[in-house]
Amino acid sequence: MAAIYQMTEPNSKMKPMLMSKIGMFVFALYLGAITAKETEEPGITALGCQQNQSPEVVLLSGPNEHWHADAAWFSLIQPLIAQSYCVWSIERYIQINELPSEQTTYQYFAHRLQDLATRNNWNEITIVSFASSNLTLHALAANEHSSLKWLKGAVMIDPDVLQPNSLKQYKQDTQIFKTHLEQIENEIVANKYTARIESFNQKELEHIKSIIPSKYSIFMDWERFTRIQLERLEIASQLNKVRSIAQYEVDLDFAYKHPLPSSIPLFVVNTDFEVPFIEQAEDKINLKLWKKEGDEWM
Repeated sequence: MAAIYQMTEPNSKMKPMLMSKIGMFVFALYLGAITAKETEEPGITALGCQQNQSPEVVLLSGPNEHWHADAAWFSLIQPLIAQSYCVWSIERYIQINELPSEQTTYQYFAHRLQDLATRNNWNEITIVSFASSNLTLHALAANEHSSLKWLKGAVMIDPDVLQPNSLKQYKQDTQIFKTHLEQIENEIVANKYTARIESFNQKELEHIKSIIPSKYSIFMDWERFTRIQLERLEIASQLNKVRSIAQYEVDLDFAYKHPLPSSIPLFVVNTDFEVPFIEQAEDKINLKLWKKEGDEWM
């Protein structure tokens, strides 16, 4: 469910079972070898689109347990799906270019996504959203200029739960970024965050290596994964990250006010990733309520 952020260590509330859970979904689609990259527009990677004109899949990333919310975690999944599908992986913001806060939001990203759909003549698209990226779907549906005729349906993996207690939880956990954004930005510019990002990257790398079965390791695009990890170290990338977190409450409120229309076919995956964290927490009441609310909502 929720995408929760911390200033110091990545929060174990996030997605410890990501690769194993999504892996089962992906491997079921797997039929052959890796597909070479066909486009490398900044922040956008399309695979399998020359031999597979349709159906098309769009992967939208969200925060994982290692704090980041970029496409690095699609470095194995996308090449595998691309054997049978035209698969797009699209970053919410370009990491190496510093952006104003409003351009790091899910609402702004929805406008970019609609523009991509128009420019590329998308048709019969299935969106796979992970964690908080389900907020993009709400912004898309609320856009009066977006007919969504190109959207076939969506798979939402541990989406943000748009219910009162969960919203309160999300906002509390990210309030520090909203309240102290200027201070945090100054510390980033002073290069006080880079070592922390390097630590997150190393832990993520070790995690990824430990959960990829050996028979699938040859399909992992380590070059892409390493490149994205290095881009995270850029000051612009760090600034974009904290600005997006500071804007998270705005995105949540917007999505809550604009529920998804029933006309969009949805498949929701609830991995119960919260269970280990709840078992280790001292104060279990709010977290149990959060999980219960999410289970009922899904």
